[in-house]
Amino acid sequence: MAIPLFGGGPKIQPARTFDEATSWLRGHGFTLTSSGAGTVVTKDGCTATIAATANGVGLTGHPAYVVDGEPAKLVNKGYQQFFVTPKRSVPATADVLKALHTFSEEVKVALNMESLYNESLGTVSTSYHYDRVSGRE
Repeated sequence: MAIPLFGGGPKIQPARTFDEATSWLRGHGFTLTSSGAGTVVTKDGCTATIAATANGVGLTGHPAYVVDGEPAKLVNKGYQQFFVTPKRSVPATADVLKALHTFSEEVKVALNMESLYNESLGTVSTSYHYDRVSGRE
């Protein structure tokens, strides 16, 4: 008889409804605002947009840190990570990366989303641009 490793495999959580997810978020200190793309959730300088789906509720994009009132993409340039908006680029500090990571994990809990191993190690960048690759713009 085979013995299952790690408790027999992943446990699938039932999807939360939109109302259950927004109630959880409000109860955990998030601010929710309606927008044309869905509902914007914010906490500790971070933001994400959620929307109702056929299966419950989901993210419409990546969670982001807010720079000058705009959600910023996290870009990894090999030697440093930066938060980038169309108008500005600022270095990502350890405190802000930790806040974004915590925010992302809390939103996943609220939506009953799967938390992936590589994401649990730290904040994942939106794009990667290494400065020592020849021929790259």
